[in-house]
Amino acid sequence: MIDIQNMKLDECEALSHCIDHRYGFLSPDKFIPALEANREVYKVDCHALDGYGQDAEFLREKKKEIFADCKIKLNTVPIQ
Repeated sequence: MIDIQNMKLDECEALSHCIDHRYGFLSPDKFIPALEANREVYKVDCHALDGYGQDAEFLREKKKEIFADCKIKLNTVPIQ
């Protein structure tokens, strides 16, 4: 989300999907339960944070100053 007062990025949100060579496009309700059952859902969080970091670095290299105090929201499940 962009804060219209300062035109800077205020929040980032990503909805994860999975594209599997065997099953095709999978929505989160199809693959997250399997990751939770195997205690590997944290890998989705890590992937999302890595993607955010890459995007932020790309924009900084391009001198795009759109970042303010950006909030990152993750729906996480504790590692058990």
